[in-house]
Amino acid sequence: MVDKMRFLQILMNLISNAVKFTHSGHITVYGHVLDATNRHSLPAGLPLLDDEWVLIGVKDTGIGIAPEDQRIVFDEFRQVDGSPTREYEGTGLGLAITHKLIEMMNGHIWIESELNRGSTFWLLLPIAKPQHEPAGVEMRPSTKADLLV
Repeated sequence: MVDKMRFLQILMNLISNAVKFTHSGHITVYGHVLDATNRHSLPAGLPLLDDEWVLIGVKDTGIGIAPEDQRIVFDEFRQVDGSPTREYEGTGLGLAITHKLIEMMNGHIWIESELNRGSTFWLLLPIAKPQHEPAGVEMRPSTKADLLV
């Protein structure tokens, strides 16, 4: 359970960044539920205490980010190209805010990227299980469309 407005803000930021840095090719947004049986593909060291998590990826075929620059993309007021002649506009706050919002939701965000090949921003959020179903409300399983918002 997350703040819907903040979750949409996070998704919109990641998608708009993908659009900004992808001149040709495509952008894919996908997600699925992880449980104890399918966590093998996650980076080592993520402290996953809950039973289930939602993993969402925003993948693009854009310009990519060099390995040495990937560690700064979540820093405030930092951009990979900080030169005065940089091609892309922005304040360098979008990913820093996204990172903080995800942390406030007890989640995680990381990047996989290859220069000139594209990037995937991954976010992982815990699924909070309701203690009981509210009276008169029918609970239904999430569909693929629900995950893609």
